[in-house]
Amino acid sequence: EDHKVHTWVHAPPGTHLIKGTWAWKVKANDQGGISKFKSRIVAQGFSQIFGIEFVDTMAPVGKLTTFRVLLAEAARRGMKFQFLDIASAYLMADIDIKQHMKPPVGMEPPEPGMVMRLDKCLYGLRNSARGWHHKFRKELFAWGFKASTADPCLFTRERNGSVIRILLFVDDMGIFYDNDEHGTAMRDELVENIDKEYKFSTQPDDNVYLGMCVERVSDTCLFLNQR
Repeated sequence: EDHKVHTWVHAPPGTHLIKGTWAWKVKANDQGGISKFKSRIVAQGFSQIFGIEFVDTMAPVGKLTTFRVLLAEAARRGMKFQFLDIASAYLMADIDIKQHMKPPVGMEPPEPGMVMRLDKCLYGLRNSARGWHHKFRKELFAWGFKASTADPCLFTRERNGSVIRILLFVDDMGIFYDNDEHGTAMRDELVENIDKEYKFSTQPDDNVYLGMCVERVSDTCLFLNQR
C-alpha cells in the first residue's frame, strides 16, 4: 500500500488471473543465527502467459569473480567498503504490462469479487527482476556512474584520481571506495541519492555480502570468511 503496488478493480471479462500467496523467510546473519523474520505477498509468476503478460525476463546479477577482484583491489589500495540492501526493491519499479492477481488469504478486497491490478513489480513475477534492474541502472547513470563492459552489474565513478565502484546483485550493493577526501565524498553522495529515492537496511553485520563476511585485518589485508 505504501508503494502503491496494486489497485483494487473488478477484472475485465476474460482476464487471466494470477494467484497471490505468502512467502515466509527467516533471514540469517553472518553467525548463522536469526537476523529477522520476513513475510511478503508474492505472485505465482509461473502461471503468467508468455507474450501476453510478459515477454523479456533476463536480468543480470554481479559475478562472484568481480567480487573477488574488488576485494583484491580494496586490499591493495586500502579502499573502504560498505554493503547496503535496498528494502522492497522490486516494489519501486513500474511494471511494463499490467497484471491481475487474486488476493492471497488474509487480504480482503473492498468489495466481493475484486482483484488486485498490479501497477508495480511484485516479487514472484517473471519480469520483476528485469524491471528493477533497468530502473536502478538508469538511476546510477544519472548519478554519474558508468557500467563495466566486462560485468554489466559493476558501476564505476572517478573524481580527481579517486574511484568508487558498485557491484549490484539484485538489491544488494557492494560499495568499494578510496579512503580519501574524494572517495569518501562520492560515497556520501551515493548514499544521499539512494536515501532520497529508496529505503535501505543497515544491519549490525553490515560487513556481510551475499552471506560472505569481509573483515579488515590491516590497511592492505582483508579476511573473507563464512562462519
